[in-house]
Amino acid sequence: MDNTIKLPWQEFDADALRFDDQVILITGAAGGIGSTLTKQLATRGATVIMLDKKQRHLEKLYDELCSENATEPVMLPTDLTQVNAENINALVHGLEQDFGRLDALVHNAAELGTLAPLDQYDLQQWNTVMQVNLHAPYLLTRELLPLLQNANNGRVLFTTTDSATRPSAFWGAYAIAYAGVEKQMSLWHEELENTTKLHFSCINPGAVRTAMRRLSHPGEKSEESPDPIEIIPAYLQALSVMDSKYRGKTLLVR
Repeated sequence: MDNTIKLPWQEFDADALRFDDQVILITGAAGGIGSTLTKQLATRGATVIMLDKKQRHLEKLYDELCSENATEPVMLPTDLTQVNAENINALVHGLEQDFGRLDALVHNAAELGTLAPLDQYDLQQWNTVMQVNLHAPYLLTRELLPLLQNANNGRVLFTTTDSATRPSAFWGAYAIAYAGVEKQMSLWHEELENTTKLHFSCINPGAVRTAMRRLSHPGEKSEESPDPIEIIPAYLQALSVMDSKYRGKTLLVR
């Protein structure tokens, strides 16, 4: 069954959309789509929990948001390569004590890895890509599930890519990890759609002008891809209370 649907975000009026009093955790919040989405949500009333390994970038973003009178965000310096079943409990316990619920979880952090043949792929790099892109989202979703269920309309938004369904040679761990992400989202949805109000979906932003895009496509002109701010209305639509037809779907931005 094809779970892919085009998100009609160009027709969505996001200008007046508010996220007052919502608690939203974003991984990879310090740059690219993550920082842009963080700014948009914080200026619309959300308390954004900014998870990223780059603490100095988080501090800069925190200061920027506070100077703009946005809702004060929360910094959560975390290296997803080090997240495991043992140490994630402290993270979850802190969020439970501070907030008691989580309205949305956005899996935005990503690791590109290297472009190499499968039989020559560096195994340490393979493990890193799988950990950040596939394993960490699973662990976070699993452990944060009770907090998401405490919200009125808990949402989990995974990120995916064209490589998940149309892999190209040499994209190795990156393509395989995101194929797993899409299947993981589908399983969460199928297992919980009849017993909870949780919304699980993937979003595929397509080519976006980010640091990762420059690494993966070094010969591409920057103007050939949209700036993150240009596609943020799609994320805002995906994180608003959506029609049930979007549950369990991969949402195409372009």
